[in-house]
Amino acid sequence: MSHKSTVVPLNQACFAVLSRDIGDDGVRSLTALFARETKARLSRIADEGIEAKTLSREVHTLKGAAGVACAQYLSWRAARLEARLARGGALRPSDIADLSDALDAWADALPMRLEGVHTSSFTPTNNNVAANRRRRTVSGSRAER
Repeated sequence: MSHKSTVVPLNQACFAVLSRDIGDDGVRSLTALFARETKARLSRIADEGIEAKTLSREVHTLKGAAGVACAQYLSWRAARLEARLARGGALRPSDIADLSDALDAWADALPMRLEGVHTSSFTPTNNNVAANRRRRTVSGSRAER
């Protein structure tokens, strides 16, 4: 997927297959679990103390989990971030906001309402992300590109 306009928050065809395969109760459980784990993962990604290797692993896991949950746009955003990190790039303050917005868009597109999914209460400070980027750049493990 090379352009945002070709990516949707919730892949409806994927979601229909998932619903058929695991049923309504399974989908409710999976989506609630995915939302909780993703919010926690976003907090870990935004943590200023996260090691570069752990950051890459968290972003990779987010990409895959989003694919399983049919969160196409979130998976796409995570894949872009993963590629940048693999090239030696750094986490940017806008990355957390973009990933959070993608999670919210996925939740809004679901055919059922999930309580407590939206990340509006999750607002990591840009200072934490900027400090993390500076520390990685200084240590030489990650350089901004």
